[in-house]
This record gives sequence, structure tokens and C-alpha cells, in this order.
Amino acid sequence: MRPRGLPVLALVLSLFLGGAARASSPGKEARDQLRALRNEQSRTPGLPDPVISRRLVDVARALQNADAGSEAEVLELLSEAVARDSQNGVALGLLTLAYLKHGDLEFAEFYLNLARQSAALPHADPAVYEALGDVYRAQNRLEEAIEAWEQARRLGLDSPGLRRRIDVSRTEWAFAHSQRHFGSEHFEIYSDQSISEDTIRSIADSLETSGAMESDFFMAPPLIGQVVILYGSRRFFQFLETPDWVGGYYDGKIRVPLEAGHETSEATLGILRHELAHSYLSRISKARAPFWLQEGVAQWIEGRRITNRDIKPREGLPCDPCVDSLETEFLQRWDRERARRAYMTALHFLQFLADRRGIGSVVCFATDLGNDEALDDAARRELGASIAELEDEWKKSLR
Repeated sequence: MRPRGLPVLALVLSLFLGGAARASSPGKEARDQLRALRNEQSRTPGLPDPVISRRLVDVARALQNADAGSEAEVLELLSEAVARDSQNGVALGLLTLAYLKHGDLEFAEFYLNLARQSAALPHADPAVYEALGDVYRAQNRLEEAIEAWEQARRLGLDSPGLRRRIDVSRTEWAFAHSQRHFGSEHFEIYSDQSISEDTIRSIADSLETSGAMESDFFMAPPLIGQVVILYGSRRFFQFLETPDWVGGYYDGKIRVPLEAGHETSEATLGILRHELAHSYLSRISKARAPFWLQEGVAQWIEGRRITNRDIKPREGLPCDPCVDSLETEFLQRWDRERARRAYMTALHFLQFLADRRGIGSVVCFATDLGNDEALDDAARRELGASIAELEDEWKKSLR
């Protein structure tokens, strides 16, 4: 299950650098800004570096927000911004977050130290503190995140989104304050005191085994420092208004409530594999995987399989099941049966693709999305047809 606010709590913390290749008005405006800056640089060789640096950050953020720039392009703009002004704390913070999300801990720590130094300067940009808060939040350093965001507000930066982050993190900090920490080779595990050390170690061992398997499956480097939070009850989930039928979710962190007496059951370990798959898939696709792919692959990794009989269309609904309707179905949070149908549809379509094209082709499709291929271009390259054509072929197989 991915984070709330997206398909039934589903997707990544959206890795700071989305990379959709689709055209958009904000994306065009950002590129126009970049062209204007480059033209101005050529006409005005003496344009101050700090000015160029700030404008490069504006362009990078605009491309990021519009899902119009590739990871490499945004990183290049931010790196140039830092090279031109080593005290541009916003650029430093954004670079830190980018490298952190991609597991490049050495670079992340380097830029984090520079960002901290920038924040300590007189008249620091409040956006530096906002970026630092986001970095600390990603590292589960909640108290530091809250302090950074509060400083941003004291310096005049305020928005409903920032206030919401502070409120949620304060509540999470209250839960996490009594948690213990356990670090394994690839995971940072936080757990409620009610969860025994034996259970934590057993789960850590399972995660390491699953992580190695999924690294091979997704043809990706092992995750490093992936945060996993184990809850001894559903109280925190209830605060986030999570439906009671949700087994866990991923928002950059893997969050799973453990049911007393079933802490290391196969069902629980399957949920952990499921959420771990979201982490890998979000990484290789740069958070561009559609919802059916995210939930289909995660269930496949979890070990679920269904038959044609399970997915039989219901009377009066000729377009049920439909892949293109899943975006809406995963977003709704109140109808358990609709959510169940959405998961079944995603899994069955994924099984169809795996049977006809091979599961490796599906992984390559996700990787192509992460390399900024358009959805149908990636589908034709790796799966042999557009998504609509594949869906038609799949529906025929159900008759």
C-alpha cells in the first residue's frame, strides 16, 4: 500500500525528482525561464553568480513540480546552482534530499553538512530550513525536522502544506518517542516498545533476505538505510485516517502495524515484501509507475495470485474490470469492495503481462519509465504494444 492522498495510500513519497516526459504548461514555462536565463547570461557576462544560482533553483523546482524534467536534468541544474553559489542553502537542501532518496548517502551527508552551514548564516533563506526539514523527515529525525520547519515559519515562510507537515510529524514524534531503534545492514527499523526484540530481529532477517531477492528481481542496487516503522497497534494509522483494512503502506518509509500473536506470520512478512516492492519500484521508475503497475507488482512480490474466475466481470458493468479506471479506484478510501476489486484487477493484469511477455519485461518497462520514456513508448518497447492494446488483449482472455 502506497501513501495516503494517492491511490488508497499508494505511491512513494514521490521521490523529489519525478521525471514524466509529458508536456505541461508549467513545464513549458520552466523551460522558457531557463532559455531566458541562458540568453541573459550570454548577453550579460557579468550577471552575478548568486542571481544565476537562485534562478536555476527556481527552474529546477518548476520542472520538478510539473513532472516535466528528468532526474539528470534537475540534478544538473541544482549542481550548477551550488557550483555558482556554495551558500545557496535551498539548492544544497534539495540536492541532499535527492541523493538521500536515491541511496547515495555519502553525497547526501556532504550536501547536508553544507546546507546546515548555510542555515547558520545571518539572514538565511527560510526555504533552506524547509528543505532541511524535508531531509530530516526522510531520515526519520522528526524532532530536527519539526525544529527546522518551525524556524522556516518564524522567518516568514508559511503555507497549509508546511503546517500540515508539522502537525503530522508532531503526532508521529509522540508515537516514535518511545520507540526503539534497530539497525541492520540495509534497514533502519523503528518499533514500539511493545514489540519484542526477538520479533524485531526476526523481521530484520526477513527484510534482509527479501531485500536481496527484490534487488535481483528489480535489477537494482540494494536499498541502503531504508526506514521501516513497526507499530504495536493501529493507533497511528487511525490518526492518518487510514482504512482499517489496510495492512501497511509506503510513503518513503515502510509502515506496518503488527497484530499481537501474528507478528512474524507469513501474512505479516508478505506485507513487508509488498511495501518493500513499492520502494524498489518507485526507485527504478522514478515514481512514474502507474497505480496498476505499483500494486500489481507489489502483490506479485508478496506472493498473491488469482484466477480468471476471481476477476470475472460483474453484470451491468461492461467496462469492469478496466485498467484505466484504476487511478480513480485506488484514490477512493471509503469502499472496501471497490478497493478489493482494484487490487484484484491490477494483479490479474500484471499476471497476464507476466505470462505473455515475461515478468522481466515488466521490470524493464518500469525502468524505461524511470529513464523518462513515455508510457506507451515504454510499453511498445518492452511489452510489444500500447497499454490500451494490451488491455484489449487482456480483456479478450477473460471471455
